[in-house]
Amino acid sequence: MILLDNISAGYDGKVQLSDVSLTFPDTGLILITGPNGGGKTTMLRVILGLLPPMEGRVSYYRKGEKVAKLSMGYLPQYTNIDREFPINVLDTVLSGLDCRRGLFGRINATHRRLADEAMESTGTSSLKNRPIKALSGGELQRVLLARAIVSHPEVLVLDEPDTYLDGRFSPQMYRIIEGLSSQCSVIMSSHDATYIQSNALTTVLVDEKVTVLS
Repeated sequence: MILLDNISAGYDGKVQLSDVSLTFPDTGLILITGPNGGGKTTMLRVILGLLPPMEGRVSYYRKGEKVAKLSMGYLPQYTNIDREFPINVLDTVLSGLDCRRGLFGRINATHRRLADEAMESTGTSSLKNRPIKALSGGELQRVLLARAIVSHPEVLVLDEPDTYLDGRFSPQMYRIIEGLSSQCSVIMSSHDATYIQSNALTTVLVDEKVTVLS
C-alpha cells in the first residue's frame, strides 16, 4: 500500500500539485486522468520517489507493515526516452532487472527466462535483437512495458502507456495490465480513459488538485 498524506509538489519552487491525500491499495488498477500540465506525471514521480514532495509525506506498506520502499516497475512517457541510446531490445528489457542483479551483476539463465517471458507477453520476442532506434513508436512502448514488468514488481507505474500504440496491440496491452492488477498495484495515467476505466478500481482526476471520480 502507498499513502500520500497532504502532498504538495512541483518544480523549481513552483507548486504543481497541492494538498493531495490518497491511498493506493496492494492490488488493483488506479487510473489517473486529467489535462496536460495538470500534474499527472508529477504525482507519479512522487510515488516513485523520484521527486521529493515540497510538503507532506509518502509512506509505503507491505502486508500492513511500514517499509522504506517497495519494488516498482516504471514505464515513463515516450517523450522521455533517448531513442539514440545504443542498446537492443533484449538488453533494454534486462535492464529492468538491475535491482535484482546489481549494476554490474552477471546475467544468468533466470534473468533471461524472465526477459523472455516479459517479451512474450508483450509481443516483442521477435524484436529482441533489434536496436531501439529502429523501432516504431508502438513497438518501443511495448518494449518499455516489458521492461517495466520483467521484475514482477509490487507496484507498476505506467505514464500514458497507450501513447503511440496501434489499434491491434492496444487491447492486448490492456489485458496484460488488467491481469497484473490482480497481482500488484497498477497506477496508470492516461488521456483516453474510456477503454480501461470500467476495469479500474478507482479513477482519479488530477488537475492541480485531486478529485476521486469513482
